[in-house]
Amino acid sequence: LCVVIFLGKSIMIACDIIEEAAKVPIAIPTMYLVPPVLFLCILPFVVLFVAIAIYIQSTGNVLSISVTIPTYNSSVDFSNVSSVIAGDGVSSVSTETKDLQFENWRVYAHIFNMLMLLWNFGLLNAICYLIFALCGVFWYWSRPGGKKTPPTGSVCIALKKCLRYHLGTLALGSFIVAVVQLMRILLVFIERKAKDTGIANKRAFEFLFKCLHCFLACLERVIKFINKSAYVVQAHNSKSFIPAAREGLELLGGNVLSVGATHIIGEIFMTIGKVQITVLSAALAFLLTQASGQASEGISKGVLIIVITAVIAFLVATLFMSVLSTCIDTILMCFCYDRVHSEVDYFPPDLAQHLDLTKDVEDVKAKINLMEKAQEMSSKSPTGNSSTDDL
Repeated sequence: LCVVIFLGKSIMIACDIIEEAAKVPIAIPTMYLVPPVLFLCILPFVVLFVAIAIYIQSTGNVLSISVTIPTYNSSVDFSNVSSVIAGDGVSSVSTETKDLQFENWRVYAHIFNMLMLLWNFGLLNAICYLIFALCGVFWYWSRPGGKKTPPTGSVCIALKKCLRYHLGTLALGSFIVAVVQLMRILLVFIERKAKDTGIANKRAFEFLFKCLHCFLACLERVIKFINKSAYVVQAHNSKSFIPAAREGLELLGGNVLSVGATHIIGEIFMTIGKVQITVLSAALAFLLTQASGQASEGISKGVLIIVITAVIAFLVATLFMSVLSTCIDTILMCFCYDRVHSEVDYFPPDLAQHLDLTKDVEDVKAKINLMEKAQEMSSKSPTGNSSTDDL
């Protein structure tokens, strides 16, 4: 109770951030089409990974490659300058073919193939995340106060900006995550080999492997958190990866209580949403099987239908909640960025009331109302157009 009272303001900010983040997909409903499209883009990489793995495994363990190496033959005495100038001696260039053999190359080939799969998967995931972040930025910075109006075709604009300006940053961030994920996979194989030899059965080695698993898992989560912060900051000002990551951590570090409350409440909200959607879908499938009489044909058939429905519902719920999670991260970063860098307050009315006590909330609301009236008057004028910031 004391913690709730102490964090009362931060909890209210977190609830309002989640409420405002839920408005982004409503204003830009095409955001929900991005994850299925990128999922279809992942399938060719998975097929390519399986095909390359089969090809590697079907070849021999020793790989022989013939390499042509040029050799230089000369009888010139380079220590004697006069003979070099006179051109004494005969020089010729010939080629020599050598056979290079690589033993146990399949292990390294499988490791490289796995790294490429993880990198491609992480890159597509990062592209999806940055598209959502750009859409959230478009929505938040479209106009001060309420009545946000993102530009038409926000998803297409975000995709164009992502592929044209930010692909290198996304590739770097996803590559770092892929390397850590590969290290975790290799650690699992090393642990299994150690158990087969009986070394890992000792408590000291078992404790060591558990510590390494915990360390790599925490490292992966930290890197993903830094990457997300960098992507959202990059959506604001198009900085490169390292400066964007540093600025993102500085913004989040200045609002630790609000960030912590937002992440905790957001995770609880999304977990409840996933469970609720899955349970309701399974219950609806149960009622339909009972009404259609399929449950009387066999218990296993009815249970199979319910399980399949629950799995599909969970995947759909995860899809929708992933969009909302990205919007929450984006609106949180926009709120922190607006408090520090923006000369004009773009806070929605619900977030404006949570400003620091050094600011007069009523003045902020009055300023927002005046800006909205000025924009409405400019849009109604014959020569005026409603303007939005080109991010």
